[in-house]
Amino acid sequence: MQEVIIEYISQNIWAIFIISIVVFIVSLLFITYLLLRIPHDYFSDNYIKKSIAHPIFRFIKLIVKNMLGIVFFFLGVIMIFTPGQGILTILVGIILMDLPYKKQIEKRLISQPKILHLINSIRHKHKHLPLEID
Repeated sequence: MQEVIIEYISQNIWAIFIISIVVFIVSLLFITYLLLRIPHDYFSDNYIKKSIAHPIFRFIKLIVKNMLGIVFFFLGVIMIFTPGQGILTILVGIILMDLPYKKQIEKRLISQPKILHLINSIRHKHKHLPLEID
């Protein structure tokens, strides 16, 4: 089995390389877009979440957000070992998902000085307010 995988990789090395570059570039652009969409007071204790009124639309939004969150979470895990912004992608995935203890997980990740500095520098570059953390 291992020989089959090695043979496949050696035969398709350029395709794998191109896919890696494309995924890296797309992740840079899309993760930046999502980080800019986070309200500056999202991590503060007095943040009020806006809700969609109709229950059907709320349910559809919940399903779509959770599916996207799962995809981003697993892409982030993959990007830890390949080119890409792994930790930021995992953070975006967690923000999108509805999980128990979600706020505590998010705050623990975002309160890491390097991660917070990176996100706030991206937000500053695009003229957005820095994230507030309580």
